[in-house]
Amino acid sequence: MPATNVGISISVTYRVGAIALRTGMPPAEDPWGWSCGFYPGSHPRECTDGTAATFDQARAEFEAAWRVFLSHRTEADFQGGALARRNGIQSMRATPK
Repeated sequence: MPATNVGISISVTYRVGAIALRTGMPPAEDPWGWSCGFYPGSHPRECTDGTAATFDQARAEFEAAWRVFLSHRTEADFQGGALARRNGIQSMRATPK
């Protein structure tokens, strides 16, 4: 049976985007989708996404979007996002079940 949801997640300490086949798309639509950005640590409107006909095209578009996104980031953006994720994980651990 062929895989129906194949993708790649690009990571730098934590997830910063994804490239994946879009499921359930009509044949005339681009089968690949990509997203770039992370939150918290940036404004949600700075995160971008798109579609592409091929994986190579999706990867090229993701890489171009990442260069733009990264050019607007500071070290504090990365630290703020990491701190918020750690706090969220700690609060989930502390939540009684």
